[in-house]
Parts: sequence; C-alpha cells; structure tokens
Amino acid sequence: MNLRGLRDRTKFRNKHLRPLLDAGLLAMTEPEKPRSSQQRYVRTTTP
Repeated sequence: MNLRGLRDRTKFRNKHLRPLLDAGLLAMTEPEKPRSSQQRYVRTTTP
C-alpha cells in the first residue's frame, strides 16, 4: 500500500489484493487467520 500511495485498506484489499489471491498469484502465510497482524503474503509460482 505504501509503495502505491494508497491509504484505504478496504479498497486496497478489494481492488488489488483479492484479485491476486483469487488468481493464485499470491498466498497467505496464515490462511486460517486472514486478519492476523502477523499475516503476510507470498508470491506463488504462476499457474
């Protein structure tokens, strides 16, 4: 978010993060706790 200059987390999650997760390009490090403060995202291999 900081790199893109975005401030609204909800819009960032819906417009940028969710499509990448749905496409399988990103994966959550803690999928059972999606709102965890320790949540990180890792790049996956291309499908």
